[in-house]
Amino acid sequence: MEKWDIYDRNKKKTGRTMNRNDWNMNDGDFHLTVIGIVQRQDGRFVVTKRIETKKYAPGAWEISGGGAMAGETSREAIIREIKEEIGLDVSKAKGGLVHTYMRENPQEGDNYFVDIYKFYMDYDENDVKIQSTEISEFKFVNSDEVQELAQKEEFLHYNSIKCVFKNEPQLFLIGFMGVGKTSIAKQLEKIMPYEVLEMDQKIVDDSGMSIPDIFEKYGEDYFRNLETNLVKNIETEFNTGKKYVVSCGGGVVVRSENTKIMKRCGKVVLLTASPQTIFERVKDDKNRPILNGNMNIEYIEQLMQKRKALYEDVADIVITTDSKDIQTIAEEIIHNIY
Repeated sequence: MEKWDIYDRNKKKTGRTMNRNDWNMNDGDFHLTVIGIVQRQDGRFVVTKRIETKKYAPGAWEISGGGAMAGETSREAIIREIKEEIGLDVSKAKGGLVHTYMRENPQEGDNYFVDIYKFYMDYDENDVKIQSTEISEFKFVNSDEVQELAQKEEFLHYNSIKCVFKNEPQLFLIGFMGVGKTSIAKQLEKIMPYEVLEMDQKIVDDSGMSIPDIFEKYGEDYFRNLETNLVKNIETEFNTGKKYVVSCGGGVVVRSENTKIMKRCGKVVLLTASPQTIFERVKDDKNRPILNGNMNIEYIEQLMQKRKALYEDVADIVITTDSKDIQTIAEEIIHNIY
């Protein structure tokens, strides 16, 4: 008999197990279900049709998923389910957990968490091998076509999982120097189907000069003009289908022209940290011209206060980075954009 782990309300394993599909759960006990899609570069993904002999929702369309077995992690469970149901190996694919929701059905004895995954890899119909004992057919669809199936009541659980079908927004990471924009952008690139654009480095590469040299030779206004031109170019590329995780310069929000463009073509993520944390991260960095002669916590705090309202006004999402690792921060951002 297959077993499921029993979780508490905080989604922590209790150490107890239950028989699979034993709908006689105690109040406060939950099991874990996982579901996920595998999206191609063209934005399409596989949906499958349940066989007509299913007791529940025969002939309905759905995405891959099922119950996590005892001892499995959530990720291990979705990798297994996708492999069993449609024959795709997503173990090395980009993507991951994007959302979790909880349901309590005490009258049915069925309480559960659902982890929703989104993976990205290129594949075609020849790569799909359906589990014939569970699935009668499959087809490739886009998000609009899934919505059409849902409107005809032919797609399972659409309202609970529709976030996974959303197109990913372009991301602009903003915040004071030292909050971790570059490192977090690189981590997001590993997970999401984006390319990193480091604004300061792009300006350095295009101008052939370091930022301190640009400031010294031409002044701050000249540098801000370079930032604005770059933001305009990012929007132009976005309109042709290009998406970036943009690690913005610390002062990009100073100009409202920049922030208006950013809001038009993406989600703005504000990363924050305390002045003490910032100081520890940048104190040995010689490439911070705005701190020349003022490398101390008090001055950093003054600058942060000047820009605080500008950052907060434009931000769609705010993430604190103090005492968090890069992976945790990246996952928090992903969960907030779905």
